[in-house]
Amino acid sequence: MSMTSLPSKKQQSGFTLLEMMIVLMIVAMIAPLMYNNYPQMLGERWSNLTIEQTMTIWDAARNYHVDHDEWPDEINDCKGAITVLETEGYLGGVPTTNAWSGEVTTSCTAGSAVMVIDHSVSETWVEYIVNNIGATQQIDDDKTRTFVPSPGTSVAFLNVLSRKAIPGQPDRNKMETDLDMGGNDINNVRNVNVKGVIHADSTDPDAESVIAHRLKAHEIYDSKIERYMAEMPAFKEIHNGTTLPWPSCPADMVGKGIAFPVSPCTASMSAEPIDRYHITYNNDPMAKSVQFLLSVHSDNEWHTPFDSCGNLFAAVTCDTP
Repeated sequence: MSMTSLPSKKQQSGFTLLEMMIVLMIVAMIAPLMYNNYPQMLGERWSNLTIEQTMTIWDAARNYHVDHDEWPDEINDCKGAITVLETEGYLGGVPTTNAWSGEVTTSCTAGSAVMVIDHSVSETWVEYIVNNIGATQQIDDDKTRTFVPSPGTSVAFLNVLSRKAIPGQPDRNKMETDLDMGGNDINNVRNVNVKGVIHADSTDPDAESVIAHRLKAHEIYDSKIERYMAEMPAFKEIHNGTTLPWPSCPADMVGKGIAFPVSPCTASMSAEPIDRYHITYNNDPMAKSVQFLLSVHSDNEWHTPFDSCGNLFAAVTCDTP
């Protein structure tokens, strides 16, 4: 009686059912982990490619500036900088889109020390990209802006006030701290707009305490004469008998008048020259106003002129009651 022999181990091939079940169980356990990590891995990969692309354009643009003393395509506000850099051999194979399929744009102002690179990226990865490129900021939910400084300057200079306005960078012309001039003058100022108090601290006995004729401010305090002056010009020409309102005086101060005649003249009722004058200030605390009345002395009489001789330079200041 013959018996069929079983195949030897050497003759066996493939997996047993048990082995296949074990493999499927392992795959089933690993698959969710791989799926959850995949978006993170892909986002980091694309972000790093975007960072690498930015730095490549950065280096090429600065090299171009060294050779040409201007930014690529500066004549067109650097809109075609990437194309120019590729055409002239400073870049190779760098597209105008990034790994996120977002647009990459460049811009500048002729003569500016900065060129700008903008990226459209994923909102989720904006912060990652900003934190990994120098001189870069978020300008929208899904946009980054990188400032490329010209050769010879540093990224640190991007935090310094600019002498000229730079498009897209209003912060370069905005003070964020007190300014100490160290005793130096500020010249050639056109308009001064303030929301607080201007202090004219000319306390030195040899110094002049001057309020400029057309300086406009809500309140100006002159420490030498210890009073507030407001609603400049400090003096305005008025007719005799004119009433002027008080400025915005502090609670413990009231408006008081200051005036003097515009120019020497003759009395309206006499051909004799004026030998002296007197100005009366009528304060009205209820109406918060001051009336100015000029009297002139001529030919041994006092007159109240109302012609051109009656004009005054007058102002109202805040003073102690």
